[in-house]
Amino acid sequence: APDDEIAAQLAVRRCAMLLAGGHPTWAILMARAASESPAGRSAIATCALASGDADRTLSMVGGADTADWPVHWRRLAAVLAAGAFRLRGQRRAALQWLTAALEGGSHDWIRAEALLLQASLCSERAHLRTALAAIDASRSIARQLAAPALLARCHDAAAWLSREYGEAREARDAERAAQAVRRRAQAEPPFDASWPLLA
Repeated sequence: APDDEIAAQLAVRRCAMLLAGGHPTWAILMARAASESPAGRSAIATCALASGDADRTLSMVGGADTADWPVHWRRLAAVLAAGAFRLRGQRRAALQWLTAALEGGSHDWIRAEALLLQASLCSERAHLRTALAAIDASRSIARQLAAPALLARCHDAAAWLSREYGEAREARDAERAAQAVRRRAQAEPPFDASWPLLA
């Protein structure tokens, strides 16, 4: 039934597995099975963002109608919308949406994802300290959640930032840290507790 929340959550979970397995077409069909629920629309937006379709992402989660969603889904919608604006090269709009994603101070994977996105939008040297602080905060959340995929991405972000500023040694250290985390987590499923990170 379209209003069956358990079925919607299951469809979203299957969508994540299909997206992780490299089957975006099947993933978006599965997401549609979740109907118009926040979970389903967020899943469709995630698929769109993963395929580089900023317009489709924003049509799903960038409107005023998400204001009535539960806070968890509203924050996720804000992260996805920020990612879409980043794809468009609209840094200021992306940062505005991230403010909504970071509301409440919850130390969950949505906050971690928002912080990583924030760091990626702070590539100018004037914003370096902000970017490093965001990565460190995201890394701390990843450790609290015992989420190795997220932790490895935090190290990747630190490596990218170090390369941007010509810090070769720091970049190598961060790359090695990411590789070590991934080696330890080889037995893990293709995604951890945070399916929107697949975007």
